[in-house]
Amino acid sequence: MLTATQFFDETFRPAKLLIEVYRLLENDGIKTDHDWIKQLRQLVGAGAEEEVMLLWNGVFLGLVMEAASMRKSSLRRDVLKNLLRQAIVCACTAMESYLQVLLDEQLTEVLRLRGYESWPKGDKEAIEYFKDFNLGLDGALRLIVGESDPFGTLARSLLGYFKYKNLGSDKAVKTAGMMLGLDSPWKQISKHLGRDEADLINNIRTTFKRRNDVVHRGDRELGQEAGPRQDLSYEWTKHAVETIENVCLSLEELTSKRLAELRSLQAPVVEATAQ
Repeated sequence: MLTATQFFDETFRPAKLLIEVYRLLENDGIKTDHDWIKQLRQLVGAGAEEEVMLLWNGVFLGLVMEAASMRKSSLRRDVLKNLLRQAIVCACTAMESYLQVLLDEQLTEVLRLRGYESWPKGDKEAIEYFKDFNLGLDGALRLIVGESDPFGTLARSLLGYFKYKNLGSDKAVKTAGMMLGLDSPWKQISKHLGRDEADLINNIRTTFKRRNDVVHRGDRELGQEAGPRQDLSYEWTKHAVETIENVCLSLEELTSKRLAELRSLQAPVVEATAQ
């Protein structure tokens, strides 16, 4: 079974690949008549009658053959920006899936080690996040009659709620972090990354908003469905995607460290009980 980090690496990889492909194909205009084309035709064995397109942008030299059945318009910059849009979608989806796997990996043990301290009491955002949580009749009966591990039962119910509630937001990151034993998760993550907390939260919030614009409105703002698509740049997308990656990897490091601390605190109690 993949660990949470391995799962994230696997699901996040397409986002990075899409950005890299965009960087390779980005251009200011495809050439069909250029001094280099004659030499390249000879190099690849293309006949004089075969249509070819030359792509050169300073980092990549490419020759598109007629057999590719690709139109010149497919390589326009505004069309290629769809790769950046899909990179955002992939990165956000990877983060949501990763948080679910991380919770599945650690939540039961954290609940067992922390008990009632697991509840993020006093935090208004977390309390609001869980306002619709319901253990359900099945879960309640299992706890009452003691037919199952109570911490496992509660963890499964919470995991189902997280999935229902959607983990695609900065509030979800904070709540998940708190349930895994972190105090002030965003403060710890920003300190771990050497980033400003408010700026980091805003980055995640803006990126997920953009993901929703792409998925639900073809990258148009809410209420502007008939308007033009929003523009975006390689630099902005790269920064947004890298921020998601850094937040996820930092969260895994911080929660794993916290879990190790909780285990070490529990060990003396277990030893004393055994004696």
